[in-house]
Amino acid sequence: MGRYVMRNGDDQMVRCCEFFSGIGGMRAALRVACQTIQVPFTIVQAYDVNEHANAAYEANYGHRPSNRSIANLTVDELDALSATIWLMSPPCQPFTHGGLSLDDADTRTSPLVHLTEILQRIKSPPQFILLENVPHFETSNTHALLLAALKSRDYQTQEFMLSPIQLGYPNERLRYFLLASQSANFPTTTLSTQCPPVNAIVRFKLEEALQAPLRRQPIGQAPHLCAHCQWSSATVPEKPFSDIRPLHEYLLPEPDPALVIPPDLFNRRPTFRFDLVVGCSKRSSCFTKGYGSSYKGTGSMLQINQEDQPVGLATGEQIVQRNLAARYFSPQELLRLHGFPPHFEWPHELSTVQRWKLVGNSLSVPVVAVLLVHGLIASDPSPCPPLPQIDPQPSPAGNRHAS
Repeated sequence: MGRYVMRNGDDQMVRCCEFFSGIGGMRAALRVACQTIQVPFTIVQAYDVNEHANAAYEANYGHRPSNRSIANLTVDELDALSATIWLMSPPCQPFTHGGLSLDDADTRTSPLVHLTEILQRIKSPPQFILLENVPHFETSNTHALLLAALKSRDYQTQEFMLSPIQLGYPNERLRYFLLASQSANFPTTTLSTQCPPVNAIVRFKLEEALQAPLRRQPIGQAPHLCAHCQWSSATVPEKPFSDIRPLHEYLLPEPDPALVIPPDLFNRRPTFRFDLVVGCSKRSSCFTKGYGSSYKGTGSMLQINQEDQPVGLATGEQIVQRNLAARYFSPQELLRLHGFPPHFEWPHELSTVQRWKLVGNSLSVPVVAVLLVHGLIASDPSPCPPLPQIDPQPSPAGNRHAS
């Protein structure tokens, strides 16, 4: 590969710095992307102030991110890391209705604003940057500040609004993505709602790394039901569910009985419309950090009886009258829906509510992996290393999940 993976003679190595690292979704996606394009990587540093997230990160990746505030990092510190790639998923609350949409007036935006200032002064800026956030970030003052900083350092940018349902995962999580590259081979484009194309062999390698098949025909913009980050232009795509896998592929065989929702919740909210899905459903609403604690726009519930008569959106009164039973998705099931590796483990000391919150604050691994593969290949002036000429047809979904 080319210039974005090499610095100071460190040949064929992606040097990545993670900001707002959470439970390691960006790192998981980078592993998939680098396995796909056959380039090794190293994480030179990761930063997050949430110690629950850092505990989960350490349990799975072997080292603990720094809990130092990103707003206090210096130019010299980041220059010394010699990172070729920056990955970041900054707090979304400043750009959501639930977070009052305070934008750069929200103190939670300060770390990202600080990084934009460092980017303009750092001697050795990263060659590639990927940022994930919620819809509406693209119309914010913070977004404008970031683009101005990128332009000042001669970055080309591409922007996307994508959801994992576009890759065959039965979950609606529409998110904004910004890719920035200093390569002249990486053309600036306008905001796109289409997944970037990959050839058949690269697709096969991606599926192999993700242990799950991707959609054969990526759909356009996905429907989006998250109450906290509605995107006004969202539309339901044509033929949305033709090759999306059903939810039952992601469910645990013996879920915790404590996940069953007490009927009193529905009794006390007779007019509220709950989103119920069943095992054969090919969609679920966006899961947020409030899942299990709040019932308003935080994610779907799983109907566990009368599954041959799925109700979809139903009021509490209707659920009680029909004697329906439902449960929450477990944190491990949410990890599967977000495309995390099957071996991901939680520290024992984290409660179910804490795990729900951490997954809700995380991201879709397959979406980021596809964008990283696209961005890294498109940024590279040299030819990609040859990939094995193997049958690009994916194995059945069930076999993939069994591996």
